[in-house]
Amino acid sequence: MKTQKILKKVALTVTGIASISSAALADVNVQLFNPAMNRSFTLTEDSAADTKAKSMFLGATYNYVNRPIVELTDDRKERLGDLLTSMSTLNITGGYHFNDVFFLGLDIPVNMVKVPGEAQEFALGDSRLMGKLRLNDRKATVTFALVPELYIPTGNADLYLSDGTVGAGAKVVAERAWGKLKVAANLGYRYTSDGRFRDINYGNRLSAGLGANLSLTRLWALNAEGKGTLVLPRNGKQNPGEFYTGVRYQPRNEIALAGGLAIGAINGVGSVDYRGIIGVQFLATPPEAPAPVKPVIVSAVQKPQPRVFWEPKQIRVTEEIKFHHNSAVLTDSGKRLLDEVAAVIKQNVDHFKSITVEGHTNRLGSHPYNMKLSQERAASVREYLASRGVDMNRLKVIGYGKTRPKMIAGLSKEAQLAADRRVEFKVEALSPMEVSAVKKRKEAELNKELNRASISVPAGSAAAPKAE
Repeated sequence: MKTQKILKKVALTVTGIASISSAALADVNVQLFNPAMNRSFTLTEDSAADTKAKSMFLGATYNYVNRPIVELTDDRKERLGDLLTSMSTLNITGGYHFNDVFFLGLDIPVNMVKVPGEAQEFALGDSRLMGKLRLNDRKATVTFALVPELYIPTGNADLYLSDGTVGAGAKVVAERAWGKLKVAANLGYRYTSDGRFRDINYGNRLSAGLGANLSLTRLWALNAEGKGTLVLPRNGKQNPGEFYTGVRYQPRNEIALAGGLAIGAINGVGSVDYRGIIGVQFLATPPEAPAPVKPVIVSAVQKPQPRVFWEPKQIRVTEEIKFHHNSAVLTDSGKRLLDEVAAVIKQNVDHFKSITVEGHTNRLGSHPYNMKLSQERAASVREYLASRGVDMNRLKVIGYGKTRPKMIAGLSKEAQLAADRRVEFKVEALSPMEVSAVKKRKEAELNKELNRASISVPAGSAAAPKAE
């Protein structure tokens, strides 16, 4: 490749790495962008809490880098020309959540490199194998995870997509949510056995990243992420960084799309001019397993036990009406339970004026976020009951957020959180006189219908009543 001959006569700067001198030119990977393998909220930095047993993660992230390799003056202060004009990379990612704690994933980058005066060339980059081990309960205030990584030299060294060595590293990730704001931070170390070029050494590197997500609506959110690298031993000219900002769209709980722009955040060797990023992330979850049923030997078919009861001032539901995590979307089990609620309401349609659907949340999250979520969940229940034949005009909704926790003595922390996360139905009942009036009105309407039917039958016909 003729570009290599040119490179041996000039000094270079490599986006995300360092500068390379002519006397010691060797293989170097100029594409170090690693997409996050999670469906939580970050795009370039891994989060800690996005784990669900026996689910599969799939993703595709495209990023475009402008001027990844340029020619520098000897003092490395000025750029003389481009040696790689641009680089486009499609990262294909996939992984599997073995349980609620451990995840294993693989990232394979496919690149298109443009050299000045030559046609664009396609080639693989170095692959990345990573794991994620959650270290504490994902419902904790701050969630932690350990992320080990292994870099495999599958890239094309002639196009500067591989340093030809096996690399290893690990990151510690922390994540916390404050209502609509979610933040993930990580601190890591990476070792490469042959990362030495003359006065440059990137064999040992520390990395740090911070990602934030601000929910604007149920579907849209803003993203901001920053990350940087510190070469050891420390060299002020070799510590690149980037800052990313963009938007995120999540139409369903299982899928998310994001896109934005990254710019060089540290003015040193290796800082990127700019990078455009767009990605899609998908989590294929297993179907919700039905609750285990204890075998009972009976002589006849046994009817299922009722879970919904009509009472004078409320409809009592013995199980939780479930929604997807941090969402107003009902789960399949939640819909089945509401089918029973709708049946009970229709059976007692003559005994109430209205029913108020009350949404409640537990104490996790901010007050404004929980108030909005509880209102949206109550509205979802109202809409579903209406779809099952309940008169929507007789259903009211209100969200109380975390302002009305259930005070039940002796509950564990998890049980208390579950008890507070609920939907209740308050009944505005008719008085006995009003119920009697409704009954008489319906009987009168029925008699009118019968009289109309008898009058419409022609006299003398077989169906006509006979005079006594």
